[in-house]
Formats: sequence, structure tokens, C-alpha cells
Amino acid sequence: MTHTTTLLVFWFAFDILMFGLMLYMPIMRKEEAFFGTRVSPETYQGIGREILNRYRFWLVLTFIQVEVLGLVLSLYRNTMPLARIVSLPILITASMIFYVIFARQVKQYESIEENQRFATSLKVRHLSDYTSISLEIAIAITIMIPTLVLIYYYPLLPDKIPVHWDLLGRPDKWAEKNIFSVFFLPVIMVYLQGLFWLIKYGMLQAKMTLPAEVAEEFFALKEESLKVGISLLDQIRLLQAILMGAISLNILSATLGNGDVTKWIIVLAILADVVILVLCAYNISKIMKIEDKLKAISGRSYVENARDAKHWYGGGMFYYNPDDPALFIEKKVGYGYTMNFANKQIFLYIGYGLLLPISILILSSLGKL
Repeated sequence: MTHTTTLLVFWFAFDILMFGLMLYMPIMRKEEAFFGTRVSPETYQGIGREILNRYRFWLVLTFIQVEVLGLVLSLYRNTMPLARIVSLPILITASMIFYVIFARQVKQYESIEENQRFATSLKVRHLSDYTSISLEIAIAITIMIPTLVLIYYYPLLPDKIPVHWDLLGRPDKWAEKNIFSVFFLPVIMVYLQGLFWLIKYGMLQAKMTLPAEVAEEFFALKEESLKVGISLLDQIRLLQAILMGAISLNILSATLGNGDVTKWIIVLAILADVVILVLCAYNISKIMKIEDKLKAISGRSYVENARDAKHWYGGGMFYYNPDDPALFIEKKVGYGYTMNFANKQIFLYIGYGLLLPISILILSSLGKL
């Protein structure tokens, strides 16, 4: 299998994953948030199925068109990288447009629950209570070792160094040796750890709305779900550090002509990716089981008051409420948490998120990467 064919298979698999997510997204919470709207079981099983089938029909049709176009462009004059980079945003954008269109059709069947009583958790969560010192030490060591090794060998590196490898461990992209090109991956490792910590902090501050009748039991299960999410995030942090630390050392192994080490590093990187996918699937299945328990004790797995419900847009994908002080809230569509786009703290997250791509763009334009 050639390098180009391998990349085509990888990108197609990723497109399939995103496509499957968009197919499943409207019914993740079933009638509780069908296209982001609470509907009756009768609507969900009746007219709701007709709307869902139409949505999926257009989604499948669009997916086929985008993939065929991407494949044609990929094989024509070897424009695969550009074609694949462009196809995914087109697919995601088209999927979101279809989702919003059909979400509006569902909105007219909204079921409003009257006389519901709600409670809010007053528990103050601290990062220290959800942090493992041994894990943090392991992550720090995983980041420091490759960095120190690169610092030690930096004077011995040639003027041109490899910065990218194919799946067989062969360098396929080179760059001038400088601080940016050699220490680029260690810097990304630190950057991503900071991003993960911001997300972790936001998750711990997330607002939880509880049904007053079974608030204690509901809260206990929600806390269990939160711990599963935090645990998954920490596992990904460690694996990400191992993955990028190993790849950063490829510069040395390729430069010193140690091809066997390079291949083992590639194997380790692929293995880390596979483990991350397996962990995500396993932990999501645990969260889904908790959601089933929530529904069993209260008849629902997602609770919101009418005041908050009015501030969801785009079929429950976006939350904008200036009167809500919370930054992170539970997702209405899907599992996990999203942000209140009316909270000014969101600019901190957006600014930090844009810091890396803007830096890469600047360094690339200056020929440093």
C-alpha cells in the first residue's frame, strides 16, 4: 500500500466517523432532546421518524457526493492533501445546515412540561479532589525526558532535520534546524496540557440542574458521570504526552540513521491512537449506562427548566444566555458539556485555542517550520 493510498484510507475512515456521529446525534437523548427539542414519545415514534429519515437521506446523499468529489480530486494530479482537508469542513458544514433545517421542523412538536420542580447542586468542586499526583508526575516526566534529550543532542543535529514521516517510518518532509523546528512538538505537548486543564476546570464548574423529587439520587449519578469524563480526559492527557513525546524523538532516530527505532516509535504512536479510541468507546459506554440509570429513576436523563430551554439555538447545539453565570453546562444534544457563549470567560478559551494555529501560521510563513 502506497503512502498516498494509506492517507486516503485514513481520511476516509475519519470522514466515516464524523458522518456516523452526525447520523446519530439527533437521537442521542431520544425524545428528551430529539433534534434538541423535547417531544412526546408518540411524536418521537411517529412523525419524528419521518423527519429523521428525511434528514438521514439528505445526509447520506451529501456524504456520497463529497467523498466522490474528494476521491476524484485526490487522484487527479496528486492533490490528495488539499482535497481531503477541504472535504471534511464541507461535510461538517453541510451536516450542520441539514441538522438546523430539520431541527426547525421538529420544534413545532415541542412538549413543554408544566409544574416541574428543579434543584441545583451547591457542591463546590476543587481541582485537587479530581487530580492524581502520580498521574501528573508521569505526564511531567513524559514531557521532560524528550525535551531534555533534544536539548542535549541539539548541537549535534545536522542543518536539515526530518519533521514528518510516513507510516513506514521514512522521513518525507525536512526543515532547517532551528529552535522552532526541533522543539515544536514539546511545545505543543505543553500547550495541549494547558488546554486539557482549562477543559477540566470548566467541567468541574459545570452547572447541574436536578429534578427536585429525586435530587439526591440524580446528583449522585451525575457526579459518577462527571468522574468518568474527568478520568477519560486524564487518560487522554497521558497518552497524548506519550504519543507526542515519542514522535518528537523521531528527529534523533532518523538523523542518527537508526531506522529500527523510528519504526518502533511509529508503532508506539499508532498504538497510542488505537488505545485512545478504545478508551473513548469504553468510557462513553459507561456514560450511556449511567444515562439509562438516570432515566430509570426519574424518567429522564437530562433536566432543564423552561427559562434555560429558551436559550438553546441551532437545534440544541449552541447555548447563549447572558443571565446565566455558568460557563460550562451539560450538552442538550449528546453527552458531556458545552459552553455558554454569552459568558465573557469564553474569550479566554477561544484565545487559548487560537494561539497554536496562529503561531503555526506565523512560523510557517517565516519558514521556521
